[in-house]
Amino acid sequence: LLGNLGREYVRSLARRPWETQVIDCTAEPSVVKAGKLLAVSAALSRRIVATIPDRRIGIVLPPSAGCCVANLAVLLAGKIPVNLNFTAGRAAIEASLRLGEVTTVLTAEMVQKKVGNFPWPERTLDLRREILACGKPAIFKWLAAVWLLPGKLLANLLGLPHEGGQEEAGLLF
Repeated sequence: LLGNLGREYVRSLARRPWETQVIDCTAEPSVVKAGKLLAVSAALSRRIVATIPDRRIGIVLPPSAGCCVANLAVLLAGKIPVNLNFTAGRAAIEASLRLGEVTTVLTAEMVQKKVGNFPWPERTLDLRREILACGKPAIFKWLAAVWLLPGKLLANLLGLPHEGGQEEAGLLF
């Protein structure tokens, strides 16, 4: 219970990279294996570390593979994912953004179009574009690392602490 959540995710996913972790039926049905989930999340986490100084990062996505990647990437970046309920009223969402001190949100273009009344912060990033900006070489590098290295070493490469203890792991509004 004192361990770091991100470190435990890495160790668990790296243990069986060939296993199915997510079956996503939101757009086109797709199956995501543990290795791919971890590799894409690790690559995106490095981008988040380099481009987003915020301590907490909002996530506005339906339950999907993208939502799993976003949450894991934020954790692996050493930041706190703040999952926001886009079906709540505008006042509730504004309060959530304010209380959560959220100024950056990861979402999808399709979600932005469907949820027009959402009070999108100025810094609203499209998850797909952010993943593409990581570049295929970075993702392949992490995929190779996932297949070749033990989870503990991967967690160390990501700079994840050994203990989490009473630290905030995430916020859910």
